[in-house]
Amino acid sequence: MKIRVCIPFYSEFEATKKGISELKNRKQHDFHIEPRQGTLIYQIRNSFINDFGRDILDFDSYLFIDSDICFNADNVFSLLAHDLDIVSGAYRRHSEPERIEAGYWLPKQPGAVQNRLYASEKGVREVDFVGMGFCLIKKRVFEAIQPDWFRHLEIDLDGRKTCVGEDYSFCMLAKEAGVKVFCDCDTKVDHVRRTQKSFNWSEKMRELPNNYDPQAQSIIKILLQLADDYRTLAQGYEEKKKEADRINKAQPNRSNSH
Repeated sequence: MKIRVCIPFYSEFEATKKGISELKNRKQHDFHIEPRQGTLIYQIRNSFINDFGRDILDFDSYLFIDSDICFNADNVFSLLAHDLDIVSGAYRRHSEPERIEAGYWLPKQPGAVQNRLYASEKGVREVDFVGMGFCLIKKRVFEAIQPDWFRHLEIDLDGRKTCVGEDYSFCMLAKEAGVKVFCDCDTKVDHVRRTQKSFNWSEKMRELPNNYDPQAQSIIKILLQLADDYRTLAQGYEEKKKEADRINKAQPNRSNSH
């Protein structure tokens, strides 16, 4: 089986590296491990499927792993063993550590979360949605959905428009196409909390209240992105300054040695 391991990241993907190393040593399947850097996560996710507009589906399955997920090779093979169209591992939410990123919509209101599974749940559960932090998806699911596969959708929630993130929106589109969504509650992976240095603005976007106006969300997204870009530039400047200071300090030593 040919599997693309899709790791979107903004600044680093350190949490995934141990698992990546283990997968490289497993020969049972043809794993293509691809970290891909970018700012807009829904665009990166789509690029793994169509390779930036070439509109091809070269792989049997696509395993999405977020850059802050710590996993091992056995976790991956546990998902593969189920032979399901969409199946996610279980990882805790930072804002609700007692719950995982999988659950159910409100009745007749796809996109509006009714509740999420508790981290103590066992077994494989059919759900309405999962996050894309550690999720295995078969090729035929993408063939059943019109691109873009990952996108932000608007829904009416209590008379107001609200924006649904790309992972939940994907599950909405999949279920509309007749695809079932599952979570393997026994395949537990760690959701690493980011430090300030590796701040992720897309994660902050998900923490905004559901009733934020979509236009306000777009503005906040741009501001957070600019803040991250500035932080990256500032870090680069500091590193270059330290290197220049190190070279300047070393120069008198070289002159004295001649």
